[in-house]
Amino acid sequence: MRVSTPSLRFVLAAVLSALLVVTLLSATATAAAPERVQLKVLLVTDSGTFTNATAIAAQLDREGVPYTTVDLGAAGRPVIDAAFLEDAATGTGNYQGVVLPNRAGTGSVKSLATAELEALAAYEVRYGVRQINSYDWPGAPGFDTTTTPGSAAGDGGQVTLTAAGASGPFSYLRGPIPIDDINPTVAESWVYFAQPAATVPPGASVTPLLSVQQGELSGALANVYTEGGREELTFTAGVNPYMQWWNAIAPGIVTWLTRGVHLGYQRNYLAVNIDDTLIGDARWSVDGNCTPGDNCVDPTVTTTDIRMTPAEVDRAVAWQNANNFKLDFAFNASGTQVLDASGQPTGASDPLTARFLQVQDQFGWINHTWSHTYLGCIQIAPSVQGESWRCATSEADLTDPNRQDPTVEAAESGGIYWASQAYIQKEIADSSA
Repeated sequence: MRVSTPSLRFVLAAVLSALLVVTLLSATATAAAPERVQLKVLLVTDSGTFTNATAIAAQLDREGVPYTTVDLGAAGRPVIDAAFLEDAATGTGNYQGVVLPNRAGTGSVKSLATAELEALAAYEVRYGVRQINSYDWPGAPGFDTTTTPGSAAGDGGQVTLTAAGASGPFSYLRGPIPIDDINPTVAESWVYFAQPAATVPPGASVTPLLSVQQGELSGALANVYTEGGREELTFTAGVNPYMQWWNAIAPGIVTWLTRGVHLGYQRNYLAVNIDDTLIGDARWSVDGNCTPGDNCVDPTVTTTDIRMTPAEVDRAVAWQNANNFKLDFAFNASGTQVLDASGQPTGASDPLTARFLQVQDQFGWINHTWSHTYLGCIQIAPSVQGESWRCATSEADLTDPNRQDPTVEAAESGGIYWASQAYIQKEIADSSA
């Protein structure tokens, strides 16, 4: 039986045909260049108004993330169109994230033309770019708009992570975050309290990342709405770059915006400052239930001050060398003086100072003023147990027997007597000598 085999001509023809198909496919792939996105954020601000967008800009600066700012109120600002957003010829997007002061069509963003908003939406869909609406009333899709959301100062409330936030961009956080309440008489963080939408159109989704609660009010603080290939995070509280609670969550906001892929990096610093080095610190009185020189109203209540010893200096050196962790000492140079019973310098050498000088390069040093005098207002100690000290508000207060640190030079301003500027400068200069 004879078995036929393909001719050489047939085999060569088949191979050439296959190579032609591969070549054509490669040419097609080359013509449709893969899309790329520059590692840079588009930050749209509100004509100098202190908004959340500026707080986000501060975090971008801290992490070293590059961004381009467009001020909506600036004359001659660039038009946000397709040519501004991308290089279509090479398939390269110019921005990996977009930050707006408010969501499209509200607040200052109303100054964006309809064509600009459409260009932004198309760009975000094509390149998979996320958008942050940095502070807005939650009437947008993704929120429950059937009821009017409550609003109030969030001061003293707390932020909690949702499951999506804890496993996503805020995975570096643990537990609730208290909202600053530095001044109880001032509303520091105004919050809109609204719930995520219970139902959304087919194909859309809502994902709260952070929740906020103040008293009986609660709602979504960072709410992500996804629809039609776009992802928008709406933030519902007013912040500034100096708030501690904002600084705790700000790295996660940037991580969400950039999907965690961006230039720069977030540093977390831990420093331990040993306070009042070289001078003695008052010891708590168990019998008086107070600290002498601070809140004891009975002048007969006294305790022996606590002061570091030369042996403890050696222990500090050994500990930080063993743990590879440098300590910083905030020092008061008046403690270098050895005093006699009347409080006058004797000129004798202080053993603690001498030991510190021998190992001074082992530590970091912070000028904590010469004598540790309180450099705010002139303090009048309480006369009733349980009360707090108060500021001097009259010349009579300056001779009050309960005045603390009577040697502090005083100067009046705004009806309050303060440590004078000259005195403060002398305290710092003397401790540097």
